[in-house]
Amino acid sequence: MKEQRIVTSSDTRYIAFLSRLVNFAEDVVDDAECDTIYVSRSMLEPPGPSGPVEVRPVRCRYDPAESIEVFGREWDIEAVLGRGDVAYTDIYGLVLRHYRDSVHVFMASMASRSLATRIEYFLAVFFNGEAVLLEGETDRVTVPFFRHCLSSHTHPARLPFPSQPDLRTITRLFLERGIAHIIETVGGGLAIYRVGPITEDDLVVFREAEALDDPRESLRLLGGIEHVRISYI
Repeated sequence: MKEQRIVTSSDTRYIAFLSRLVNFAEDVVDDAECDTIYVSRSMLEPPGPSGPVEVRPVRCRYDPAESIEVFGREWDIEAVLGRGDVAYTDIYGLVLRHYRDSVHVFMASMASRSLATRIEYFLAVFFNGEAVLLEGETDRVTVPFFRHCLSSHTHPARLPFPSQPDLRTITRLFLERGIAHIIETVGGGLAIYRVGPITEDDLVVFREAEALDDPRESLRLLGGIEHVRISYI
């Protein structure tokens, strides 16, 4: 019987909150045609705000109040016009940083198990904060795609290079507005994450990267996309 268990925690709920918040901000900026949105720093401290998130849109072509209301409902973000001193574009990095400081420790331990057994494990954090760990098979983990904001999986190796199926999963994750995927090995983790919306031109590059047999060349292509970052954790 393959292992399947819920691993929801305050950390996964906080990662989901940040992921919803950054998507909310993307939509408001696009809809009201703002230059950017700033968020009150106090609202970004874990485990997340206990009340409405104060936001300050900057140089909007249209009144952002309606956009804030509409996309607040869509992303389950209670937001009000107010103070703001952190650009929403900094929140992408906060998602990865909190993963590194919390969930990464757990997944690193699962990577050690993978190295010993060659069984891979897949973790998905959903936008509602729930998280699930799924056991795969020898040298691979195959799961039906379900919409999530962050995921990671283990490789039974010492270097965290993505396979072609991994790249397809990451492409789908970004198209569904997810933020990051991390490949975990005993030698460390490799994070591929976005710092802005993915465009149609970006999608062409993703498809090119998926078709390559050399993971290093695939990473080089992805690293050239404006809103994609790749880093070791």
